Amino acid sequence: MRRLLNLVARLYPRAWRQRYGDEFSAVMEQLEPSWKIVFDTAQGALTMQLRKPGLVALTLMFAIAGALLAAGVAWSRPSQYRSRAVLAATLRGGPVTAQREAEFLGPLVARVLSRRALAELVTELDLYPELRKQQPLEDVLEGMKRSIRIGPAPEGTATEVSFDYPQQYRAQAVVVRLIDRLLAENVRVPGAGTLELVDPPTYPHHSLPGKLSQMMAQGLLGGALLGAAAGWWRTRNSRSA
Repeated sequence: MRRLLNLVARLYPRAWRQRYGDEFSAVMEQLEPSWKIVFDTAQGALTMQLRKPGLVALTLMFAIAGALLAAGVAWSRPSQYRSRAVLAATLRGGPVTAQREAEFLGPLVARVLSRRALAELVTELDLYPELRKQQPLEDVLEGMKRSIRIGPAPEGTATEVSFDYPQQYRAQAVVVRLIDRLLAENVRVPGAGTLELVDPPTYPHHSLPGKLSQMMAQGLLGGALLGAAAGWWRTRNSRSA
């Protein structure tokens, strides 16, 4: 955190750092680095740069500000945990191919991911309690669908069932119920094959990686583009004045 604070402090104009750098560094050494101090320092540097803007300075400042803002948003979001299980399909009348497996699984998945089935899961496991207070149930269910994956597994000719959720045991509980319902639907409506559980639903011990770095990269790029546009606009206006 202190390394990040020192990096942000270097965004102040060179003339300002040459005049006040030693005093500013002494003050910073006495403070315990935190996200608030980093944001305040970045805001101060941005304010100083805008008093005498240049294209490079503005681009850099907006890029850093965008990355920091994205990092703050990422940190404020709850961690996501993924539970997964693997199913194997045995199809009648020939070998298992991706197309035949998709045709076999399609009707089963449609019934398991129907509105009624998902609404029962949400109620049974008390999923998204805060979100349900803020959004209609239809929107909550659409978001839940995006967190469910039923598709080809990395293992090869198998199907992966996974679910992402902020709580580990609920993520696993949802996958358990999805698997149970897929197997039950397969027995209830015999089709072109059968499903078999190969790997049971996992209990996720670690949160999903990459969210923070991805959001910071997006914030960095967005901030850089905005800064470049602001610098170009300021330069154009100063020339026409």
